[in-house]
Amino acid sequence: MIKLTTPASWAEDRTPAEWARHHMRVVAVLIGLALLTSYPVGVFALALLTAPKPQPAEAAGPVMHGSGVVLSMNDTLGAISIQHFGVPSLGMPAGTTAFRAAPQVFKRTEVGDQIDFSLTRQGGVYVITSADNSVTGLVSTNR
Repeated sequence: MIKLTTPASWAEDRTPAEWARHHMRVVAVLIGLALLTSYPVGVFALALLTAPKPQPAEAAGPVMHGSGVVLSMNDTLGAISIQHFGVPSLGMPAGTTAFRAAPQVFKRTEVGDQIDFSLTRQGGVYVITSADNSVTGLVSTNR
């Protein structure tokens, strides 16, 4: 039976210099394990801290209204170019402007349509959230 209070035979023969090297190796292994396990945790913590915060729906700006004629539509960019008569609530004079548009607006709008549209500020850009034909029964020659 082995007594646990006496040092093992291999421990009795070590010099203080050998013990110092042994302890340095043990500390190096422990530091290496700490770094290996802390790096993923640190990356995860940084990802959580720097991730963009989702904005609640009420953070969208007030609704603004305008009217104009659809000049072009770009499904890839999600944008509609409108020759509008100005948007007074934005202080925007009459002209041609490309706005982002909600997907349902693309489904119901075509180039040449004269529309009344609603804009909402979302994520720093103005998005057309709804558009209605301002002339009922309008038949465009561009269709």
